[in-house]
Amino acid sequence: MVLSLSGHAWIRCLTLGGLLIVSDALGNSLPEISIGNTQSPSELSSLIEQRLKLAYQQLGYQPVFFPLPSERRLRLVRSQELDADLFRLCVLQDEYPDILMIPVPLGDFTLKAFAVSANTLENWQSNSSLIVVHIRGFKMAEQTHFEGRRLEVASLEQAFGLLQQGRADIVLEDEPSATSYLMASPNWSEGSWYAAALNRLAVCHILGSHLEHLAEPLQQLLSQPNP
Repeated sequence: MVLSLSGHAWIRCLTLGGLLIVSDALGNSLPEISIGNTQSPSELSSLIEQRLKLAYQQLGYQPVFFPLPSERRLRLVRSQELDADLFRLCVLQDEYPDILMIPVPLGDFTLKAFAVSANTLENWQSNSSLIVVHIRGFKMAEQTHFEGRRLEVASLEQAFGLLQQGRADIVLEDEPSATSYLMASPNWSEGSWYAAALNRLAVCHILGSHLEHLAEPLQQLLSQPNP
């Protein structure tokens, strides 16, 4: 079947196509903001990413997200090799005066201890024989005190791999990231792990100190109700 369009319809199609091209061209011409992102995405991190993307675009910038290890992201923002980081604990502002914390909580993360046995989680923080693993640079875990041996790795795959192999007893990770990883991994099935909640902390967006001019406009936009 052959479809024919009237002259007005053709003009309308050409006009819409032109607008789309112009819109794409404008979007591509916006100055870029480099933002470090988690290597363990979750529903919450994806929502934060979309919220920040909209805010930056409203300010005339195009955010570009780079999944990187947690410690490296923070280091690169402090050295201004990255413009921003997706989120950090809101309580870290005083610890790092060379970063700018946007004081608007973007979500809450619950730190949990994960194990393959419920018995392992009983009084685990006072058990000096346990090996406790977490991602290097993960501040919620670094600030958690326990008597066992601390082991730091680069990824959730490594952390939960050690747990599954019996080379670690506990994994410390935020609940959204850990659950997303475990549910997607072919090596784990629902009910094959146990978890105990430790504490709950809010996260905020951070900027390098060279972007001080964006701090107040971002705070205003992020303070508005979610669209």
